[in-house]
Amino acid sequence: MIEEYQRHQLLPGRKLDNFAKAFVCHVDKMVSWQQVQVHVSSSRPVVSASVDISLMDWTTDVFLHATTETYWGRSIWGLAPNLIESFQKWEQTTWKYIFQVPRILSKDIYDARDELIAAFTAYFGQAKTTRADANYFVTTSEQELRDIAFNDNDVGKVHMLQYWAINGNAHKVTFWMFAYMLHDPQLLERIRQEVAPGIENGTVNVPYLTEQRPRLESLFLEVLRLKMSSSLMRYVTEPTVVGGKFLARGHNVMVPYRQLHLDEDVWGKNASAFDPDRFLNDKQLSQSSSFRPFGGGQHLCPGRFVARQAIFSFIALALARFEIGLAPHDTSGEKSQRCQPSAQRFPRTNESKPALGALAPVAGDRVMLRVGLRRSEKPEHR
Repeated sequence: MIEEYQRHQLLPGRKLDNFAKAFVCHVDKMVSWQQVQVHVSSSRPVVSASVDISLMDWTTDVFLHATTETYWGRSIWGLAPNLIESFQKWEQTTWKYIFQVPRILSKDIYDARDELIAAFTAYFGQAKTTRADANYFVTTSEQELRDIAFNDNDVGKVHMLQYWAINGNAHKVTFWMFAYMLHDPQLLERIRQEVAPGIENGTVNVPYLTEQRPRLESLFLEVLRLKMSSSLMRYVTEPTVVGGKFLARGHNVMVPYRQLHLDEDVWGKNASAFDPDRFLNDKQLSQSSSFRPFGGGQHLCPGRFVARQAIFSFIALALARFEIGLAPHDTSGEKSQRCQPSAQRFPRTNESKPALGALAPVAGDRVMLRVGLRRSEKPEHR
């Protein structure tokens, strides 16, 4: 039932409209000069013209704050002010959880898990009036769990896993989209021009961004193709033969989607290369059975609609409000075929550890930004 409540919240309809509107409002609030300065690199003093910040820190902070407040409201921050830090520790070591590495060898991930569970246990231990700003999914799923005698800790464990599922992709997909743009100034300028009409008097025009920006859409889909690492999981109900392999009843089958996304028979000889115009030049590719960034069947990700709105809103707001470029330092990473000469190299994709969604960059391969207000930006966003 928990999954069904998420579908009610996130699939097209009034609940999604209200949720998406609130989510985009939170993103709007977080993409401000004041919030940017929270992430200032300690290696460079704050000056009025520009600041240096980590791209991953910025996208993580924006999307996790927006998600947390849109779902659970604001009261959780008073109970768990380090919630985002705990989630980052959990996310960086999740592969140990997937492989069920014993606790004695995985203190870091179990500590992070326990911190997250404690945060949600405390949250659900509050009076409902204290957390009246929670959304439909949170209140309805809690009631369902209470009806089967779940206590605060039990409910907290369920919502800790939901927090993980909800927050696994958007900040990393946005990171990769910006990384590719920043290493290709022509692409960055084309996207900036395309999304500019999507910000009207400082406000996001979501219908424009989600319906009339083919270059941004193509970039988004190409990043999903290259960086999503989700898999299809199915339970074998009857003895079956697939591709000459016998599958016994009672076993599980995992089909990694990333192999489909890199199939040269579908995507061409440059299947492993980044091409921001791939889906622009061939619009049928997004309907290919070999393109499954959001899964498939009854398990198709219900969050795909709001994710697109939030990611596109973040990019449009950031490009409208700030001058953004690569900071002239930090040389970790690898060369990109499309990138212009820069002190920074393109971040490598971490393919050494399993992931259930978007792949992260290799640890230490940071993208450092130099961010300043655009001259046209109005004082209220300072």
